[in-house]
Amino acid sequence: PNEKPATQTEVGNTVFKTVNDMFYEFSYRQATVTGNVIGWFTLPINSTESCDVMTNLLPKIAQQMARNAGVNLSQYSHLIYFFPRTNSCPWGALGDLGGNPGSIWLNGVNTGPVTAHEMGHNLGLYHAHALDCQGAVNTGSCAELDVGDYGDTMGSMSVYDGPHFNAYEKEHIGWLNTAASPPILTVTTS
Repeated sequence: PNEKPATQTEVGNTVFKTVNDMFYEFSYRQATVTGNVIGWFTLPINSTESCDVMTNLLPKIAQQMARNAGVNLSQYSHLIYFFPRTNSCPWGALGDLGGNPGSIWLNGVNTGPVTAHEMGHNLGLYHAHALDCQGAVNTGSCAELDVGDYGDTMGSMSVYDGPHFNAYEKEHIGWLNTAASPPILTVTTS
């Protein structure tokens, strides 16, 4: 159907206002998010198609429709495919790990923290894990939680403004310990 889960303005505000503000703060004013919202396009895909169709065929058709509309896709380092919620995909959002262009699929979800999390994957970041030790000090029998670090956007995709990426992730993508970035200091005294 022609169902649109958000307006172009709403999507633009999420990516180019909310996510931009998050990345600008996370990166110590080194990174910004810019681009354009293009579409909506009505694709010849049924919302009951398999999830494989949504992740593989949808980008090909959407990119061709954008090119037909005169869009030069080579100028973008990230492509976000935002489509009405389909239950054939069990996830709300998905992002490529690295790659240029990096791809993000938003399954009816239009929030800054979710988009920032998936864009973190595009930048090469993995999930921020946590250990659940059932309230005890780590005894070696703790369970690892895949997306369990709620103090990190890569571990939490809550609807409020997401927490920063952790220091390891910031260093990995060049936002810490480089010429323009704050240094990492080793604390040796109280």
